[in-house]
Amino acid sequence: MVALRSLLTALLRRTHGSALVRSVARRVPRLRFLTGGVHRSKVWGVARGGPVVLGFGFPPEAEVDVDRALPEMAKHFVARKARAKIVRDEFRRCGSEAVLQWGGFVPRSLQGLIRDVGTLPTISCWSGPVPLRVGGNEYRTIAVDWSGLYINPRRSNDLELILNHFDFRARPDLVALAGRLRRAAFPPPTGTEVTVILQDRSDRPMAYAPPDRPSPAELVAIARREHPEARANVAIMARADRVASIAAGLPDDVAIVPSEAVGDALARSAHVYTVNSPIAVDAVLRGAAVTVFGQPFFAGYGLTDDRGRIVRRTRQLDADELFAGLFGLHCRLIGPDGRLVGLTTIDDALRGASAA
Repeated sequence: MVALRSLLTALLRRTHGSALVRSVARRVPRLRFLTGGVHRSKVWGVARGGPVVLGFGFPPEAEVDVDRALPEMAKHFVARKARAKIVRDEFRRCGSEAVLQWGGFVPRSLQGLIRDVGTLPTISCWSGPVPLRVGGNEYRTIAVDWSGLYINPRRSNDLELILNHFDFRARPDLVALAGRLRRAAFPPPTGTEVTVILQDRSDRPMAYAPPDRPSPAELVAIARREHPEARANVAIMARADRVASIAAGLPDDVAIVPSEAVGDALARSAHVYTVNSPIAVDAVLRGAAVTVFGQPFFAGYGLTDDRGRIVRRTRQLDADELFAGLFGLHCRLIGPDGRLVGLTTIDDALRGASAA
């Protein structure tokens, strides 16, 4: 198979029909090696006439959701191992008007290209902190940011601007809608447990954690000292090959929560401890106590016990306003059928399910 690909690529370089072949290959994922790793998004036809963007660093599963979350854009996705020369030619050919990045990631081989086009707007995408589960349906969340990455507190970003400056008092309808959905999606904790969310550098938000943060063992010790009678759960947000080494440094009597059960543990927890994990917003929206030692996006608004340095955030919000800013004004929501939806659509579905 590798030899066949090499032969086809060599023939492609020598034929006058290369433009036609590449045009076909952009539409067929299995032939993307003929384009140097560049292929069109599935909603290209829907977005024809809209802005053209070149997307870097997207894993295949993220491409699908981002494609649906940004139907107004005609996207060319670039594979991580794409050849720089081919990508440069594609960039010139399609006349890209912006650069789309997954988590700010650009392969080293393509960083020179990004520098060359540095005058273009850069749009950052990343998974929302938690999915929205309402009325038996799960809505996936994609954060789209024109000024930064919401998990990076070192610079301001669109979500922080919303939470800092949006006039929620002028939109009581939005806040009321957010309140109904928040209570449905994030009911109060059902238990008295304590959950400690541990991270290492393989968990992307941890790259932005302060250098003086407590170690995993220290964070667990703080939680147990402050809640000596409570059951202590530990959720480890790290690559699978790193979990065992982190767990080895913890006390034997803590309960290690598998990644797929973190949501259930948070639903039972009266207090959550973390450095910088976005998923702790689940506990904040439930009204649980949350102690942070970094600056996750939800810290600094009066809803958390902030034990680290918080910059730029001085406003006080309630949980409904946080929900409205995060899910109503910032994240794009994708329904079970793959369609882009808003909070009103979700509320209508919830009311319909309740009436049935």
